[in-house]
Amino acid sequence: MGPDGRDPFDHDIPPTEQELAEWRTWASTVFIPNIQAMRDVVVTKADLLIEQEMPPVLLQLCAHVSGYEITAARWAQGRYEEHLSVIPFPGRGLMEYTRDRFTRLKKEQAILLGHPVPEGRLRRLLGRTATESRRPRLFGRLQ
Repeated sequence: MGPDGRDPFDHDIPPTEQELAEWRTWASTVFIPNIQAMRDVVVTKADLLIEQEMPPVLLQLCAHVSGYEITAARWAQGRYEEHLSVIPFPGRGLMEYTRDRFTRLKKEQAILLGHPVPEGRLRRLLGRTATESRRPRLFGRLQ
């Protein structure tokens, strides 16, 4: 973030060299390790997916991480032409996918345990259904 609290890449004024340096530090220290952990869960736990094939949103997540890994490798060489992954982070799609699959699994779990959960109670437990547009409490402030 810039000194004014805005995303340095999301407005008409180009980021300063200081903002870019701060971005590289933040991305290398916090963001990239977090998304790598997300990718590692997808890759190492793929056998737990409901689908027969890898969902496109999870493939996009993996591609996003790879794009940032290349960008970070260039930073390590002192090359600062790029500051983002070439593949955007699938924030909204990933949140919807995760919420939908979690809801589905909780319903199936309740049925298997002999305790079907009424839809209204499930909504309260999860914060929202997958079709509602507001962010679920489960995910905090992710976009």
